[in-house]
Amino acid sequence: VKPWLPVPVEHILRAVSVQQGDENSVLEHYRRFIAFRKQYPAFAKGEIEFEDPQDDALIFTREFGNETLLCIFNMGPAETNVTLPAGEWQALTGHGFTSNNYGDKIDIPAWGAYFARLA
Repeated sequence: VKPWLPVPVEHILRAVSVQQGDENSVLEHYRRFIAFRKQYPAFAKGEIEFEDPQDDALIFTREFGNETLLCIFNMGPAETNVTLPAGEWQALTGHGFTSNNYGDKIDIPAWGAYFARLA
């Protein structure tokens, strides 16, 4: 349908038809993350327990059944370094975020995230 008001070019460039299939688009990022989230029931149904904050990092676990997931979000504009809680954590993939993992430390880029499962 032709809109009755003019559509700014900035909005047209963000249309679904433009973003669809572009792996770097916001649309595809959300689709990837929603598919990732659906793989782990603990994200939606799990009990939540917050860990002590570290710098700009929001850290919590979600537990459902025999699965415990770790979620770390860098809420700041700069990379942050986080020490993992005690336990053997296996990094999860397929969510679209990047991080550098070395031992019990994680470097998370600005506005990034890290997800892991307790082994």
